[in-house]
Amino acid sequence: MYVNITKLTRQGKKMMYVNITKSTRQGKKMMIEFYDEERKKVHTTHFGKRGKKTYIDHQKLQKKLYYIMTHHRDGWQFFMTPKALNYWFFWNKRTLRDSIEKYMSEFKLTKY
Repeated sequence: MYVNITKLTRQGKKMMYVNITKSTRQGKKMMIEFYDEERKKVHTTHFGKRGKKTYIDHQKLQKKLYYIMTHHRDGWQFFMTPKALNYWFFWNKRTLRDSIEKYMSEFKLTKY
């Protein structure tokens, strides 16, 4: 399904639901499914390279800062893209749970 990348910011949008699970795609860590206010599936994104270490794995602040410096122009405000999801889930907070909570509140999303 094609999603217009310019319409992926959450400013002024209606309710959106998400379902976050392990990825069904080989080589990816996680999968997130987005649903509109009528709970109709809008988009699915697989993200995170399986086997690659992230901030929630090593918790080294210097590596986190280096990641942010090298990826800060990747468009983290487009909340459905794999690059944004990789940042928000794996490089944002010390635990996956805290990162998911921050992501959900930042973009005003609700668990499905």
